Amino acid sequence: FVGNANCISASVENWLRDTNPVLIRHAIFRVEHFGYESLTGEEKRNEEYIAGRSCAAALLNSWQAPVTVETASDRSPIWPAGFVGSISHSPQWVWAAASRANRFQSIGVDTEQIVDAKTVNETRTEIATEQEWATLKSLGLPPETEFTVLFSAKEAFYKCVHPITKQYFDFQDAVLESCESGQLQIRPTENNPIFDRHPESLNVQYFVQPENVFTSCWMPTVSDCNKGLKA
Repeated sequence: FVGNANCISASVENWLRDTNPVLIRHAIFRVEHFGYESLTGEEKRNEEYIAGRSCAAALLNSWQAPVTVETASDRSPIWPAGFVGSISHSPQWVWAAASRANRFQSIGVDTEQIVDAKTVNETRTEIATEQEWATLKSLGLPPETEFTVLFSAKEAFYKCVHPITKQYFDFQDAVLESCESGQLQIRPTENNPIFDRHPESLNVQYFVQPENVFTSCWMPTVSDCNKGLKA
């Protein structure tokens, strides 16, 4: 981990240690660490971008790799050769995760502030089908939390899969297959050519704080998939 007691929540750190492979390193900070929490609009977006890249740089420096994370035309990160990773930010958190590319094909992380009831009502059908929402009900979460968990899980899935497919896809192209406390299984829609090079499904870990949701997933290299990599 990159961070300190004033910047990272102990509960988030414990969740990452308990559920994520030890070969994935994390830099996660409260927005206050970067001092832009009062900004708005384009100025805030620029500072969020800089903060995310700062977390990524801190991770690479932990491997003594003094290189920067470049940016693609869609503003997604381009990690330097030999590394894979993911970046996310919310109104309260900035988070980057990375590992060496010889152990993981890709990583996806996401953090979201729990949405309000208006957002749930207005965008529910854009995020998932009624069957997916019915499946998620088994978790017993409040509607706003339930929505944010699935939204964030699909965001993490996208961030993990997009570097492999090199193609854009939306929420309806990823389906909630099953769920249990702390984990959702997300799979591509059937017979979708976007996912020709992707495995059938990914397990997305999730963690809920009073105001925030954190999600993460990863794709081991082919050799480590055969070993059932966790450490």
